[in-house]
Amino acid sequence: MKSEAKKQKFAKEARKRAWLASVRLLKNPSVLILYIIMWLYVFSLLFLGGWLIVSSLKSPMMFELFPFSVKDMTLSFENYLTAYQKLFVQLPSSSKKVYLGGLLYNGLSYAMLSPLPGIFVNACTAYICAKFKSSLTKVIYGVVIVTMFIPLVGTTPATLILYKKLMIYDSLLGILITHAGFGGTYFLVLVGCFEAVPNSLSEAAKIDGASNFRVMFSINFRMVMTTMVGIYILNFITAWNDFNTPLMYLPSRPTLAYGLWSFKGSSDPYVSQIPVQLAAVFLSMIPIIILFVFLKNKIMGNLVVGGVKG
Repeated sequence: MKSEAKKQKFAKEARKRAWLASVRLLKNPSVLILYIIMWLYVFSLLFLGGWLIVSSLKSPMMFELFPFSVKDMTLSFENYLTAYQKLFVQLPSSSKKVYLGGLLYNGLSYAMLSPLPGIFVNACTAYICAKFKSSLTKVIYGVVIVTMFIPLVGTTPATLILYKKLMIYDSLLGILITHAGFGGTYFLVLVGCFEAVPNSLSEAAKIDGASNFRVMFSINFRMVMTTMVGIYILNFITAWNDFNTPLMYLPSRPTLAYGLWSFKGSSDPYVSQIPVQLAAVFLSMIPIIILFVFLKNKIMGNLVVGGVKG
């Protein structure tokens, strides 16, 4: 009981110190201006999200007459029912249609699997560049930096031909293989994280007989696991919102993002109504909202890599 009371007292004092530190920072005019700008930005996002939800519950006529008003508004879920029924993708050269359940399954499978090859290859390459300094690793690091500044435009036709020649077109496994590359911002982040891991941990493991692979996976990968999980979550969100890849390279596995893109361009008079389209957008946002609610600490938390006790 005493230890619990001490913990509560310590937590209360820590919150008080944090509050006093925030007040002292706000006395700085530049910090105060930045604080106000950030709050205005947050308010704009909350306003747009609230407007989307409220508008999706309005009838089309009510939305046309009062797009920003909630006065005398009657809640209606007919738009969601219409979106559920009309949100489908007609497969090319086939009479088969993929409805919301199939789109959700395809979207989740693609978003959950597609980040894994890239993160693994990025982590392995970043570890080598961070821990084994040589002329080769310097060249690899330089190539990554240079390629980040080179725009790739007009490569889609050549990529399609290449995928068909390699027989990985319209194959989820083939697309996952193409994602097994390294480079970009996340590569640089992982290099910095591996460099921050003390070499003394690896040296102690090698003295105990650990191999290089054991040192890499059991020590260094574990030390940067927080960063890797954060990168996975961000890549999951990117893949979930990606409609271009399924549209171009996975036509028989349409995702929910692909379905939403097709839904927006539909000529159906019921689908062309804005409240129905907003209802479909909110349905596509539900998995990301759930992900953020349960993993917000991983997404927004500070990066901490290990240290050595003296």
